Amino acid sequence: PQVWEKINMRLLKRSNAWLATVLMAVAGMAKTSPADIFVACEGPGTIGQYTDSGATIDDSLVTGLYGAFGLAVSGSNLFVVNNGSNSIGEYTTSGASVNPSLITGLSDPEAIAISGDTIYVANRGTNSIGAYTTSGDPINPSLITGLSQPEGIAVNGTDIFVTNYYSGTSGKYTSSGDVGDTALISGLGQY
Repeated sequence: PQVWEKINMRLLKRSNAWLATVLMAVAGMAKTSPADIFVACEGPGTIGQYTDSGATIDDSLVTGLYGAFGLAVSGSNLFVVNNGSNSIGEYTTSGASVNPSLITGLSDPEAIAISGDTIYVANRGTNSIGAYTTSGDPINPSLITGLSQPEGIAVNGTDIFVTNYYSGTSGKYTSSGDVGDTALISGLGQY
């Protein structure tokens, strides 16, 4: 059986005073195989593939992306946030393009999470979370609204957790869009 995890990490490169975003999706394989780590690199617009010990498999597995901010893995497919083109692209874990414009018309997308056949996208431009099928069809592009520049998203069962940049909070919502606790965690600093 495969276990998929998503790790979201941001690094600040002080010498050039710009923010580099590194997003990793860790694919935990059967115990006899090492895990693959996929890293979306905003600046060069690539996705790299590495072993769980850090060895490079292919640092340019997918190229030609525009603002690769978020990454999620489902089955043998990678779903990538292309912030610069306001879209989500789909690729195989071997790097082949499935549909580089799977979901379009987003507004400053920052993060992505997948649960079953549903893709959840954090849109900073509309302060919302949208829900789409893994085929790219809209379920509810405004599933959760009234957020404060959402930058992180995670799904656990029917719970959706969203981190808001401006309010410095992480809130809890349901997969039907109901509010659980908008400030489940508060006092988070801005970077």
